[in-house]
Amino acid sequence: MPKEPEATRIVRAMNPAHIKPETAARRRLVFDAPVGTLPKDLCLPEFWKHAVGARLLRRHDHIEAICSDDSWRAEYIVLHVGPSSAKLVHLKPDSNGVTWMVDKALKMKTDTHYVKFISPNNAVRYGVFRKSDNEDIKHGFTTAQEASEWMCENLRNIAA
Repeated sequence: MPKEPEATRIVRAMNPAHIKPETAARRRLVFDAPVGTLPKDLCLPEFWKHAVGARLLRRHDHIEAICSDDSWRAEYIVLHVGPSSAKLVHLKPDSNGVTWMVDKALKMKTDTHYVKFISPNNAVRYGVFRKSDNEDIKHGFTTAQEASEWMCENLRNIAA
């Protein structure tokens, strides 16, 4: 099976409006994790329901978690804050030093559809589009992972 040629990417110079002091964009928080809590537990959205209810978390906040018995330490970033939960990702750099915010195996396109980033200034950041006519099939996803999961689950229903 021949490999598809890679699309040419145009990389533009950065917009100065997109750079700001860290304190304006996010906060650094420290979480004293109870003994018995595992680093993966902090990635469960319902784990943070009380912090969300108390409005302690914002999107892009950095959280350094240290277990009370000093058995582990981990860093996280808040990807999404909902009405009763928060989605965090464990910051684990790969061999190139890059920390991927979404699963690298995430399916961003199929033979007929693809996930596209819409706007950084919206709550609606991602959408699912049909390749044949670039029609917006569904938008309103805050993360690429949500859009990808919806696309894969509904592929039969949205086939052209």
